[in-house]
Amino acid sequence: MRGSRKNRWRWRLARTGADATEHGSRKIRSSGAISGERGFSVVELLVVVAIVLVICSASLMAINSVLKASRADTALQIALGQIRQVHQRAIDERRVYRLTFTSPGNIRTDRMDFSGGVWTPTFVDSINLPTDIQFTVVSGTPTTTTPNGFGSADNALDLSVNNTSGTTQAFFQADGRVLDSLNRVANGIVYLARPSDLASSRAVTIFGTTGRIKGWKLFTAGSNKYWGQP
Repeated sequence: MRGSRKNRWRWRLARTGADATEHGSRKIRSSGAISGERGFSVVELLVVVAIVLVICSASLMAINSVLKASRADTALQIALGQIRQVHQRAIDERRVYRLTFTSPGNIRTDRMDFSGGVWTPTFVDSINLPTDIQFTVVSGTPTTTTPNGFGSADNALDLSVNNTSGTTQAFFQADGRVLDSLNRVANGIVYLARPSDLASSRAVTIFGTTGRIKGWKLFTAGSNKYWGQP
């Protein structure tokens, strides 16, 4: 009986030792496997960083281009909005309004009051284009195919292009027409852009007989440049 108990005890001790030995062996093998795994080298990390920088740089350039185009479009909308507003006010109020365009980028509105046989301007408001956009004709702007065929892009401000070159004022009448300072029906064109940036070129045309106003954008297709609706 005692011999049998001793044998069982010895068997348990032997089994426990074997389990401990096997567990230690597994632990050592596992540790060896972990320490043997290969990580990223410095060269590989530098390559990844370089790729990320190139992607970020390309993205920033694209974003910058979009922002520049957006500011040019904003300037066009400011000019269109001001001209349309004055045209409509002249009709609604049965009055004469004058717009004066002054470089680099100011548009002033005056109401023309007639009293004692004399027209007197009364200041209404003034608005400026974004600071990087101004009234200008950038080198490379088409001179033969201009918006609505108005002029030849000689002047950034040409508000009586069919009468006198370089006029900077337009008079909006109660009947919807647009005249110049000599009471002649006047077609007008205004060019605006970022200096030296042909792609930012925009334009506004005004039809003297109806007061119709249109916005334009310069497009490029290969070496061909043409005006179209934005």
